[in-house]
Parts: sequence; C-alpha cells; structure tokens
Amino acid sequence: MGSKKLKAIAVRGTKSIPVADAEGLKKLTKSMVTECLTNKSLVYFSKYGQAGLVDVLNESGILPTKNFQNQNHPDDGPVYMPLPEPSL
Repeated sequence: MGSKKLKAIAVRGTKSIPVADAEGLKKLTKSMVTECLTNKSLVYFSKYGQAGLVDVLNESGILPTKNFQNQNHPDDGPVYMPLPEPSL
C-alpha cells in the first residue's frame, strides 16, 4: 500500500457487523468501562495525560530528546513538574 502512495482506506456501510457472542461483548464492554473509571493508574493518566509519563520515561532511559539522539534529558532532576504518585 505504501508503494502506491495510498494514505488511507475509508469504509462506509449501513449493515451491522455480526458478533458471535453479543451478551459476552456487552459484559466485556461494561467491565472495561468500569476498569477505566476506577483503576487509579488509569485515572491518574486521564488526569495528567502523557505529561505524567515524562519523568518516568526519563528515569527509564527511554525519553527521546534532541531529535532522538539522546535517551535522557541532560539536566539532573525532574524534567517536568513533580506530580503526586498514584496510589495503587
């Protein structure tokens, strides 16, 4: 697809997609929504977004800096504002 310079495929339709276990899918969906709303790590990420990961990535040595030439920020200390630790 890339060699043909194709950027995207758009699909439109009016028919429904058959699901083998519709009741199981509903239960799974409800379970996932509940997990997303109650998991403290996910709530923390939802509140602070990716900015909450900057220091974690820097400490792990996987923060791309200087156009991906370095894996850590050269300054000592936190790169971003200190955020409260999520209580797991």
